[in-house]
Amino acid sequence: MPYITIPKQFREPSRIIKSQLFLKPRRLAIFEACLIGLVAGIAGVLLKSGVGWLGSWRVASSALIPVWILLPSVGLVGGFLTGLLVERLAPETAGSGIPHVKAALGGVNLALDLRVAVAKLLTTILAVGSGLSLGRQGPTVQIGASLAGWIGHLMPTSPDYRRQLIACGAAAGLAAGFNAPIAGVLFVVEELLQDVSGLTLGTAIIASFIGAVVSQLLGGDSLNLNLREYPI
Repeated sequence: MPYITIPKQFREPSRIIKSQLFLKPRRLAIFEACLIGLVAGIAGVLLKSGVGWLGSWRVASSALIPVWILLPSVGLVGGFLTGLLVERLAPETAGSGIPHVKAALGGVNLALDLRVAVAKLLTTILAVGSGLSLGRQGPTVQIGASLAGWIGHLMPTSPDYRRQLIACGAAAGLAAGFNAPIAGVLFVVEELLQDVSGLTLGTAIIASFIGAVVSQLLGGDSLNLNLREYPI
């Protein structure tokens, strides 16, 4: 049976079809960067507020319970609950989160979605608020990248731009967590991506500045965790 050769223009979708499927990817990517900055800013406020509330409760309770009993007990319970949530809800949230994001950007099939973002947010609040010796840099990066991955799957995003959106989500998360939009952009350029295009840099700048502005408007411009002072 003879083979029929199909012309190349019929084997690949035309530009018109692509634009209809992905709704002009560059413009959509800019819109998604704004949306990612918004949700990353809200997540940053929730993280700082949650850690601040739990830390304030721990300090206030020291007036009723001896410190040598309270602090180890809260740390033990917080660490246990954190480990339980990581094991049962999202094993991908183990560790700081930055190596996970780097691996996902490098092509490894790892989850970056709403489940990972919520689990990382809750476990970070429990761990840091309980007094464990942990920081917020890694969690904010993974939370922002996971929210970006979730939004990228909800919207009709071209697969060519999903990697850039995850990177700009990481930048927005870091910017929202520390009110440092320039640091968020530089972190993506230096640590996460080796090939930086104009679209990647532009979306990272947009998402970072929106995330930082939302964080400052809703949570204030202070970098501390807003622990209240209680007499001990």
